[in-house]
Amino acid sequence: MSDQIEHTDSTHWGETSVDVTLQSGPKSVRAATHDLAPGLAVTMCGFGWFEVTTQATGNKISARYERFASAARDMLQAALMAKTYGFRWEDVKHGSDLEPHFGKPVPFDGYYTISDGEKKPLTFKDWIVTMNGGLSDDEFPWEEEGPWDALAVLEDQLQEADK
Repeated sequence: MSDQIEHTDSTHWGETSVDVTLQSGPKSVRAATHDLAPGLAVTMCGFGWFEVTTQATGNKISARYERFASAARDMLQAALMAKTYGFRWEDVKHGSDLEPHFGKPVPFDGYYTISDGEKKPLTFKDWIVTMNGGLSDDEFPWEEEGPWDALAVLEDQLQEADK
């Protein structure tokens, strides 16, 4: 991972612990945080599997990934959604808290659907379903552009949104 971190600004990353509920019961797990993604963390609840978790509830909001960078990309995308649509992940306690944003298009490139032959931006709800379903195509080492490249772009978008 150290050779990949150069793609993103490592000064944004931190570490905390998050209380999660597993099938075996509650557990405190180590988590990676990013200062541009308040309220979210990348956790590893099972050995070798990374996911995005809300710090306030300990609920997983993404699929499980083999690569940390894939979960980190989803975390920054979730942060960009919150920033773009004016909500805070710290305030999201239930899935219903997100319903006002379900029909809105995602604010990042490369996510679309084709319906009746028409290409449309993926909606927030469809993005959540896709992210939770593990339908992302980035877990393959032969891809031309990996999740670390996406992280750098998302960091720039989040910093621009603050201006």
